[in-house]
Amino acid sequence: MWQANHGDPLPANVLLTASTLRWVRRPAGRGGSDYPAALADARRMPPNPGLPPAARCRHLADRGHAHSKLGEESKALERRCRAGTARLVVDAGPVVGGAMSRRLRTLGAVELFNAVLLPAVFLRFVGSSAGGVMAWIAVDAVLVVGAGYWFARAAGLRRGLARTPRLGAFAVARVVLGVVLCAALVVVVMDLATGSGAVRWFAVAVWLFALAEYVNYFHAQLSYQNPADVRRLLRRRRLVPAHLGQELAGRARQSGSRQRRTR
Repeated sequence: MWQANHGDPLPANVLLTASTLRWVRRPAGRGGSDYPAALADARRMPPNPGLPPAARCRHLADRGHAHSKLGEESKALERRCRAGTARLVVDAGPVVGGAMSRRLRTLGAVELFNAVLLPAVFLRFVGSSAGGVMAWIAVDAVLVVGAGYWFARAAGLRRGLARTPRLGAFAVARVVLGVVLCAALVVVVMDLATGSGAVRWFAVAVWLFALAEYVNYFHAQLSYQNPADVRRLLRRRRLVPAHLGQELAGRARQSGSRQRRTR
């Protein structure tokens, strides 16, 4: 009815209501709630439904309960863990969320500042070459995308979203940055092959810095800025997966599951 009248998918609050009704209604000939249909309704919700944190917490807990009733314990555990995280956000209140949002915006501003300051200072005092300029373009590209991620994540926290908005744009940016890094490497190698000197070797170091920043955002966290991160690294004895990389992997899994369901 909603789609017929409005031409748009069902809003998240309508889907949440339909899913909740299926948790509790008892279909004819069955002794319990209609868990498969409830999960089907829940899967139709958009990735960032914009629900209040308390409503999202209850929704995730209900999905975990349904998976458990259907014998899908791994999915049940995942949903309950996410519900527990959402509950912590609700209990902590807006003070913690606001502080985290400000911290993320500061990280984004620092990345933009570095994107302007670092190449200006180093090219001024070290000198420039074709490889050096291209390497700094790669560094700036990664830093700008990283700043955009921190700003987007901060905006998602302010709106009470579990996932960072506009992940699709960051998925495209990951591919584009890979192309930029490859192009920069070609220019750096060609520049190094045509001559020698500290400036050209410095371009190699700058390109490696761009590669490290790319890995830091999309694959494994290489930057540890507080004691808690360092303790976690020492406890796990391996690199922590990058936040953005984890979110993109989750988005890809969700997209794959949707495609399998539509077949």
